Amino acid sequence: MTENRRTFRFRTNRLAKIFPNAGGAIECLVRDMSTWGARLEVEDPEQVPKEFFLRIQGLSDKFRCHVIWRIENVIGVQYLYL
Repeated sequence: MTENRRTFRFRTNRLAKIFPNAGGAIECLVRDMSTWGARLEVEDPEQVPKEFFLRIQGLSDKFRCHVIWRIENVIGVQYLYL
């Protein structure tokens, strides 16, 4: 299998919240992350919009994210830098 990632991803099991533009929050678990993106586990991936803000427990930054892929209850996101 070929590795296509730009940077190394660090494994983690951090709790996080997805904040859609429409309001509300969706709880998730960050399974791994890098400087470019993250792999998130969610209960219902259909509730997650294409773009959202992500706040990871223990980190002060809020990340603007874009969904790149979805497989079952796992989604891969890329950070969007302003």
